[in-house]
Amino acid sequence: KLHLYQKEEAKPGRKMGHINFQGSYKEEIFNW
Repeated sequence: KLHLYQKEEAKPGRKMGHINFQGSYKEEIFNW
C-alpha cells in the first residue's frame, strides 16, 4: 500500500510518503 503524506513541497531529506508490502511469506513479498 502506498501512503503519501500530502506535503506541499519536497525538500532534501524530507519523507513524502512510504510503501508497505504485505504477504504471508517473505518469498511472496519479494518475488512479485
